[in-house]
Amino acid sequence: MAVVEIRYDTSQAKRATKDLSNDTKRLQEAVRGSQSALEKQGRAAGAAAAGTTKFGASAKLAAPGVRALGAAVKAALGPVGLLLSAAGAMTQAFGVLAKQDFAEAKVRTLGVNSEELTKRLKGVSRELNGQASVVELTAAAYDVASAGFANAADNAKILKAASQGATGGFSDINTVADAATSVLNAYGKTADEVGAIVDGFIQTQNDGKIIIGQYAANIAKVSPVAAALGIELAEVNAAVAQITAGGTNA
Repeated sequence: MAVVEIRYDTSQAKRATKDLSNDTKRLQEAVRGSQSALEKQGRAAGAAAAGTTKFGASAKLAAPGVRALGAAVKAALGPVGLLLSAAGAMTQAFGVLAKQDFAEAKVRTLGVNSEELTKRLKGVSRELNGQASVVELTAAAYDVASAGFANAADNAKILKAASQGATGGFSDINTVADAATSVLNAYGKTADEVGAIVDGFIQTQNDGKIIIGQYAANIAKVSPVAAALGIELAEVNAAVAQITAGGTNA
């Protein structure tokens, strides 16, 4: 009987197995490294979340303090604002007083009793519901006194009528008062008649195509001539209304 001997070379298989084992170990190490990195990231995320929570809680706790600080600042600035407002009001009040003093000083130079005049003009301002201030009336009183009406009572009557006429005639007190005193002097009338005269101004404006400002600019020149010719003011006004209504320039 013949004996057959078979030999196997397993060296290559051993090397392959060893390489596979080494690769498996490296893979395991890589997996463990990845797990470790993920765990670190998880811990970091947890810490960040905890920090955010703590910050939110701190902010919540700080909010009342911030509101309290704002309220304190507002409370502190409140008196400052009041002081500034008061200072502005005082400055304005002093300005009004200065204008009033100046206006009174002016009328006194014409022999007007400024104390009595001011008292009467305060009453006029009240009657007009503040439509004209005492300062405004006192300033206009100088021109009225310059026209010969230095008596405080007469001056106040003219200014009251002028103020009412200024409102109805879309004009100002000085303009209407100037026209009124011109007519009073031209026709030799008294201050008691000024109301009817100013009413005539307004009626002329309504009937013609003219405003008080235009009327006043011309009546001072017309009234002395008309009065000298014996033409009544009512006739002058009617003529002015008719002529201007027909298109003639005032």
